[in-house]
Amino acid sequence: MNKESINSLPYDWRLIRVVKVLAVFLAAFSSVITISTLLSPESEILFLISHTKLFSYSAVFGISIIFLYEIIGVYEIARKKSNSLFFISIILINFICGIILVLIFWVLEYEIIGRFIIFYVIILSTILHYFLLSLFSIYEKSKKPNVFFDVSSEYFLKIKNLLNVSQNQFEIYHWNSRNSNTVVDILVKEDCEDLTTDLLNSYLQKGTCVISVDRFCQIWCRCIPCDFINQKWILSLDLALFKPIYNRVKRIIDLVFVLFFSILLAPLLPLVILVIFVDSGFPIIYKQKRVGYLGRIYNLYKFRSMRVDSEVDGPQWTSKNDTRITKVGEYLRKYRIDELPQFWNILKGDMSLVGPRPERPEFDLELNNQIQYWRCRTFVKPGLTGWAQINSTYASDNESSSQKLSYDLYYIRNKSFWLDFEIIFSTLRSITKSSR
Repeated sequence: MNKESINSLPYDWRLIRVVKVLAVFLAAFSSVITISTLLSPESEILFLISHTKLFSYSAVFGISIIFLYEIIGVYEIARKKSNSLFFISIILINFICGIILVLIFWVLEYEIIGRFIIFYVIILSTILHYFLLSLFSIYEKSKKPNVFFDVSSEYFLKIKNLLNVSQNQFEIYHWNSRNSNTVVDILVKEDCEDLTTDLLNSYLQKGTCVISVDRFCQIWCRCIPCDFINQKWILSLDLALFKPIYNRVKRIIDLVFVLFFSILLAPLLPLVILVIFVDSGFPIIYKQKRVGYLGRIYNLYKFRSMRVDSEVDGPQWTSKNDTRITKVGEYLRKYRIDELPQFWNILKGDMSLVGPRPERPEFDLELNNQIQYWRCRTFVKPGLTGWAQINSTYASDNESSSQKLSYDLYYIRNKSFWLDFEIIFSTLRSITKSSR
């Protein structure tokens, strides 16, 4: 019998997230259909176009809203921020998508949507989204489960910090003998091997989910601290890494993305080169040795954002408020413009769009000696952006590097197109907020 049951979990954030996205899309889609059917007069373009076209345009409206909700982070705002900011965000995004709908009709139908029909669509969609997402927020708060950790005090503090970072969706307690009569939704054990079948059955009869600490961190903290894994776990990665179709399609997506944005951003490059030269002279682009796939060393290219003499005393960690960064470099880093030359690395195959950030050989050797399983990061290609980058800050010491490793291990274990797209959306969100 499997000693680790997740079938009776009282809360599954992944299912809730999928349902949210579907609900948002259907609300936006139905808003266009409803307004065109009930309120658009016979003289209006919404009423006159075919059902097939109307369904297509409604789908574009819904997809546009989903895309902007992800970039702005509306779901997180609904859970964390004030009610007014949540409502304003929904209005703004629906208005932008309404403008997109108008442009579609103007370009494809050679018509402008008259009167106030488009405003009716925006108003209905906004009301539906506000109502639905508010209900989801209330549901999530009401379903906040009691989680008891049958682990050491050291592990309990680490997990508690991780859960605080990951939006804390639980009531957290440390397990002891006095908890035996308490309602326990989830019991997290340091080692599930000591569970007998009778003991597991008794937990399940009470409606308690029993799960190991590494599995819990993977599902809800969305990271895998190296303290909670062993060599057996590392050896099991072969199944997660062996995804030939995923790897080939990901390579195609990398190439298409790089070629498209290279053309799109080409007019920006002369301006970037000029401002770097005026601010601090040559060189404009610099290369740096990095550790890539399976430990191979390659040259990584970036727009220079630091002083020319930034490392006269040897390699140094980069910190959040590093005084070596130039004035122009601050803006280049804030909006990730300094990373654009790495498109060349992606074209060459040294890097991918998504993956662990490559480390410098000097630091990589030091970290490999001090952090267990550090080299596991090289089991996949390094990335322009990654799960660790969007979930943690600059790694300026061994402790922060260990935290980044926990997110990289999660990515390696769970890599998929869905996770890649989530990382890309989160990266775009951080760029719009000028955060890094």
